Amino acid sequence: MAGSFSDFLQGTSPPHEFIDTIGHTTLYFVYIGVAQLVALTVGAYGLNHIGERIATKIRHAYLTAVLRQNIAFFDNTGAGEVAIRISTDVNLVQDGISQKIGLIAYGVTGFFSGIIVALVKEWHLALVMFCVPIAMILMMSMLGGKMKRFQEAAGLEYGKSGIFAEEVISSIRHVRAYGSQDRYIRRYNDMLVPARRQDFNGTFSLGILMAVMMLIVNSGYGLAVRPSHRTSHDRTNTFLIVLAE
Repeated sequence: MAGSFSDFLQGTSPPHEFIDTIGHTTLYFVYIGVAQLVALTVGAYGLNHIGERIATKIRHAYLTAVLRQNIAFFDNTGAGEVAIRISTDVNLVQDGISQKIGLIAYGVTGFFSGIIVALVKEWHLALVMFCVPIAMILMMSMLGGKMKRFQEAAGLEYGKSGIFAEEVISSIRHVRAYGSQDRYIRRYNDMLVPARRQDFNGTFSLGILMAVMMLIVNSGYGLAVRPSHRTSHDRTNTFLIVLAE
């Protein structure tokens, strides 16, 4: 389609041939879109179903293992820690199976498909453009590790504050009798401060990661479509490589 537009704008293709070519090529986009819609729908439904079943089995196994522990195990366990772990940690596992696996499969297949198309169309420029995925992988490995550590620390801090809230609510009669509401509220707010700080650091790292990734991608586009004295056919191939990436 890019080559058809280029030939028509340069006057090398008559209007009726341009219309026929565009109409024929557009059908391929429609077919690809329908196939992609069906594949993504089936994949999303299947992964969600599998993730839900695995999460249910993990919850059952976790609760069974907790109930088999010795009574001394619960001396160092908060009132609502077991329920919080079952609800939060298992939900992370379910999200990883239902969403992250699908995104990884979609990204990996798109990555290798783009490389194949680029090497077939113009392998010289494709070798030069390999600097883009390499830079993105290096950036993701550096900032992604920091973001993961911040998120894990935030999860631990939120878990501690949740356990404290569960213990206070379970003893609400004593708290109300001694008038300790304000003191426990201040203590709970103090416990949320490091959790919010770690959460902000994780979100900030994610923002920097996305900004740097877009900078690398747009810089790669600028490198690929830079002005030169190449022929129309070479420029069309360059544009197709950029689309493939």
